[in-house]
Amino acid sequence: MRRPGVTRSTGVRMDVSIEAVNLPAVPARRIAGYAGVSFATSLAMQALGLISGTLLARLLGPTGRGELAAVLLWPGILTVVGSVGLTDAMVYVTAREPGRQRAVFATGALIALVQSAALMIAGHFLLPLVLGHFDAETTRAANLYLLWIPLNLLTLAAMTILQGSLSLVAFNVLRLTLILSTVLGLLALYLVQEVSLWTIAQVYIAANLITLIGSFATVASFGWLGFRPEGRLIRPMLLYGLKSHAGNVSALVNERADQALISVFLAPTQLGLYAVSVTISSAIALIGSTFSTVAFPVLSMATRGEQRRRDFARFTHATLWLSACTALAMIFATPLIIDVFFGSAFIAATNVTQVLLIAAIPLSTKYLISAALKAINKPLVPSVAEVISAVVTIAALGAFLPLLGLMGAAFASLLAYITSLVYMAIMARQHLRMGVCTLLFPTKLDIQWLVTQLRGWNRPAARQNQ
Repeated sequence: MRRPGVTRSTGVRMDVSIEAVNLPAVPARRIAGYAGVSFATSLAMQALGLISGTLLARLLGPTGRGELAAVLLWPGILTVVGSVGLTDAMVYVTAREPGRQRAVFATGALIALVQSAALMIAGHFLLPLVLGHFDAETTRAANLYLLWIPLNLLTLAAMTILQGSLSLVAFNVLRLTLILSTVLGLLALYLVQEVSLWTIAQVYIAANLITLIGSFATVASFGWLGFRPEGRLIRPMLLYGLKSHAGNVSALVNERADQALISVFLAPTQLGLYAVSVTISSAIALIGSTFSTVAFPVLSMATRGEQRRRDFARFTHATLWLSACTALAMIFATPLIIDVFFGSAFIAATNVTQVLLIAAIPLSTKYLISAALKAINKPLVPSVAEVISAVVTIAALGAFLPLLGLMGAAFASLLAYITSLVYMAIMARQHLRMGVCTLLFPTKLDIQWLVTQLRGWNRPAARQNQ
């Protein structure tokens, strides 16, 4: 008789602590390759994002850019709040249960459809309240942009299957497809001189539709496009997702509360300046999100404690120090970046941008550590960290925003990100039995490993699983 809660195919317990056995270790060479592909994709996305950001800033000006930020902000907030950690759960279950992609996809897509319907209804009633002081065109465009919610959730449902299965080339092609489609759409609007909040919202929706079609086609090509949800998967996915969800919502508070409050209490021009600062500093945060894309499935598959500790530390070192070096270079170049790409109308955002670049270092690093903790089945740790950090965010915004304006919002973000990172680093030390210095600072062995990887990059024969 089969034990309750155990699958026939893998012997994997399908309770809250979904644990697989005898998963093969991912070789160091493959991990480096995955990271390289993801990082190259992120660089391309950042370049394309700079193009789109430049176009929007120069076409709309500070006021129009602030109105667009409000249009895009609230449907995004609704999606994170209402998604109950679905994407995290799908990546984890896919990585821990090889061969179950069809069932995981079908179950996740069903949940996403139910969530989308509820969130669009909620958005219909919420938007007039939070955007009441904006003009009618802004509210109309925001209501149209609610269509983005189901497109986004269904696309993520497909892409998480690819991520959890380590099909990261396809995953990164889809990441690039979304931003490339958006940029091409914006360029088309510029050429035909049809730039407005309404047409820009249409471009974002169309880009997500293209990516959704591409993601479903890609999943189908692997044979993973399932249409029969499994009831037994719903409970563990939702329970894992809920553990992670508190952290996702709190992280949203940490990262978006400043823009949300600015959109409600300050003029659109102020939000436009702040949106440009966030756009520039997102280049640093992209480093952490890129490495976390690889770290989550790789560490989920790791079964040996020493292997997990080594890979956890190496991912963290790469994220922290690459983020710090990039941020330092961009701080000195901030006035030039703003003037060349966004125009002199946004030069007032210089100091705020520099503070947000500093804040992006702990933000980027906490992305990585959060994903790594979820991968070792500790999703509550980043959740608690983000809840604590959210309290700091709200308190700091209440204290700093009225006194310092946009600079106060930037300082609130810096304080919140540092708080979250410190807590997660301490908890990672306890769960992995490794010192904070070992976690954050490369050792001599790590440097030797990196040199070996670089030397052997073009030597297929030197494939050592270190």
